[in-house]
Amino acid sequence: MLFCRSDWGRRGVEAAIYAHIEARGNELALTRLFVEASEAARGPFERWGFRVTCRQDLIRIGVAIHIYQMEQRLG
Repeated sequence: MLFCRSDWGRRGVEAAIYAHIEARGNELALTRLFVEASEAARGPFERWGFRVTCRQDLIRIGVAIHIYQMEQRLG
């Protein structure tokens, strides 16, 4: 999970956290990273090189939401 307080948005905090996660994944010789991203999180993950593998349409408390399963290949 990757969350950043809204008042810290657009300051590079999420990108710095993700860069550390990716670097650690490479150190551990992982072949891929995956995430289940919300509609709002999809854009940043796509910018970091993730691609959508599946979209889930869910209803939570009567509200339709989309969750995107995404992955990025490492190495």
